[in-house]
Amino acid sequence: MASQSRHVSEWIDRRAADVYEYASDPANLPKWAPGLGSAVEEVDGHWFVETPSGRAGFAFVGRNEYGVLDHEVTLPSGEVVHNPMRVVPDGDACEVVFTLRRLADMTDEDFARDASLVQADLTRLKHLLEGSEPSPGRAPEWAGSVRIGGMNTKPVNLTEALASFDDVYSPRIVARMNDYDVRIAHTLGEHVWHVHEDTDEFFLVLDGRFDIAIRDAAGVETTVVLHKGDTFVVPKGTEHKPSSPGGSILMFEPSGTLTTGDRHEGEVPGNVDSTTGHELP
Repeated sequence: MASQSRHVSEWIDRRAADVYEYASDPANLPKWAPGLGSAVEEVDGHWFVETPSGRAGFAFVGRNEYGVLDHEVTLPSGEVVHNPMRVVPDGDACEVVFTLRRLADMTDEDFARDASLVQADLTRLKHLLEGSEPSPGRAPEWAGSVRIGGMNTKPVNLTEALASFDDVYSPRIVARMNDYDVRIAHTLGEHVWHVHEDTDEFFLVLDGRFDIAIRDAAGVETTVVLHKGDTFVVPKGTEHKPSSPGGSILMFEPSGTLTTGDRHEGEVPGNVDSTTGHELP
């Protein structure tokens, strides 16, 4: 019996070559498909994504002139899932088409849910490449065995979540809302001067003290000192450098936002994890 498939697509007002170039780079995955994995890493020419179930392999087919973006995800269990995907030219624009395969044990609800999540990924890709504001919607996540990662709907106790890891400046994603992540992190020592060009950044101090040095357009630096219960928003385009004698924070920012910003000053310290956030253990 043939498996059931559904084609999910999105029209993008950019040249097919531009879309292919961006989407075929595994390093861009957390920006347009953050549910596939919260972080990506290249090791000896092979790409891996971090998921709640463990590290999973990810590989596109070889570069080609036909817009083929088929890719395989090797789950932590060793199972390999093949996902057909194409960038189809349409004049100076294009259509991105993802073929979603229904697995044998999928319910109608699971299959429809996966289709809506794939659509959310493609819509995010459209907004990124067209430079438009994303429309409200769920942050994507991989369901069942087709997509991996994602968030559950159970309540998360922040105290228990913070106790589950020790790394500093290495945020864990505790929830997703629309196109935003809610992240928590331990803080200790100096971060790095960096800037988020297109998004504000919200901080809530959960424990201890958290300082944010701010540098204005004239190069004048001031420091905002925050204590437990304090909140502060760093406006987009503002250079800033956090530091802390010890504590923990909660952050609210768009999915795919890198902890070291769109650009940063100098080398990233060894105590700072340059990441788009990790799933909770």
